[in-house]
Amino acid sequence: MSETAVVANIQRFSLDDGPGIRSVVFFKGCNLRCRWCHNPECLSAAPQLRVGPALCVGCGRCFPVCPNGALAPAGGKAAWSPEKCAHCGACAANCPGEALAMVGRPWSVEEIAEEAKKDAAYYRNSGGGVTLSGGEPLLRPDFCVALSRRLADLDIPVAIDTAGLVPWECFEKMLPWASPMLFDIKALASDLHTRLTGVGNGVILENFEELCQRNTRLWIRIPLAAGQNDTDAEIAGILGLLSGRANVEKVDILPLHEYGAGKYAKLGMPTPDGSFSPPGRERQEAIREMFTQAGFVVELH
Repeated sequence: MSETAVVANIQRFSLDDGPGIRSVVFFKGCNLRCRWCHNPECLSAAPQLRVGPALCVGCGRCFPVCPNGALAPAGGKAAWSPEKCAHCGACAANCPGEALAMVGRPWSVEEIAEEAKKDAAYYRNSGGGVTLSGGEPLLRPDFCVALSRRLADLDIPVAIDTAGLVPWECFEKMLPWASPMLFDIKALASDLHTRLTGVGNGVILENFEELCQRNTRLWIRIPLAAGQNDTDAEIAGILGLLSGRANVEKVDILPLHEYGAGKYAKLGMPTPDGSFSPPGRERQEAIREMFTQAGFVVELH
């Protein structure tokens, strides 16, 4: 049997995840726990049940098939007890209204390649391709290499979007295949990085340095949280880190958004502690100007 990886979604026609028009493969599984995460469905490496109570038609077909009694009637609809759920998908297979659905399934290299081929003309005409994202795609480096080889056979370029917290060997395997690499800098101060993501950034910064030594094409992505990593000290530190790096082709400034706010409950996951918001527009523009004045190509999303 061919190797597979669990993918939450393949988003077509993306304009924000690398050059040109792209298809983005969102791998499940991440080793950061960013307190503002808007893709909580990509945190676990396993398929998960997603519950949408508003779509429940009250048919009751899910009750008898659940092996753990995680679903029970309440008010004419199905009530879910996530602590009992094994995420086996039996209920989703019996739900006619898609109130119960599985997020993520194993995909083979060939299945993803076939999906990517649908938009090959758009890639060619726009200079686009496929971006491997997540989650953290480099937690599955061998699969990423195998997929990149197959896409190269189809003349489809590959980029990778990474938070950088993996052994250097994972990067080294992808160096011949992924260009550019979209690399997150979430905070420069290690204590702040730990507070915001649950982990320090020592390995991340070491990998960044090594990528610069290898002259790897990098697009730096900076998510901005008001009062956290948008301070003068943090921005000055990141500018210092990036200064003089000829391989840094672009800086993407990504003010936080709330697109993922409703996902946690639907997945039976606790919402992260703390309230985070984007900086005001004036501050966003000021930060963009700082990077522009430092000579970087900057996009404020």
